Amino acid sequence: MDEVADRVAGLLLDDPPELVVTFGPDGLTRHRYHVQPGEIGTEAFHRARRRGPPSAFRRLYHVVQRRSAMDAYYGAARRRGLPMGGPDTMMNPVGVPDASIAVDVDVIPVYGRKLAAIRRHRSQIDELDRIPSDLQPLHLAHECFVQAWPEPAGSGHVRSDLFADLAPAATDLGMIG
Repeated sequence: MDEVADRVAGLLLDDPPELVVTFGPDGLTRHRYHVQPGEIGTEAFHRARRRGPPSAFRRLYHVVQRRSAMDAYYGAARRRGLPMGGPDTMMNPVGVPDASIAVDVDVIPVYGRKLAAIRRHRSQIDELDRIPSDLQPLHLAHECFVQAWPEPAGSGHVRSDLFADLAPAATDLGMIG
């Protein structure tokens, strides 16, 4: 993991971004193929942040699901008698407390394109097809993120844009040297 985190940090330093998005500690589904990349991405972010320019690495986000949406989803599946399991079932999405959400992007305007993109990934087709289409929006109509770094001030304000509240860096305005 140490070697991979160094390699990813190096890639980030090649073209330093303002923000990085990765999986959080639960990997969204507790699957090791999500958990481990999230650990690597988080560590790589911090390594690159320590070595990168001040205009970069200003935020680290972890992709999450809103707990209230997941509760509604699993509740609806249970009421229909669907064999979906629940948030404790491996590979099922888990939710985080709604109050911890920093960014909630409504993707309804591009929802059809999002579903088409998911269907392009062969490993996701069965996952998507096992969910009744009317329940899919409960966990696919919004992209939610917690702000992992810097620690959010706790304003309770949920942004609708990952880049909201980021003032343009001096280099972005052509004010170098």
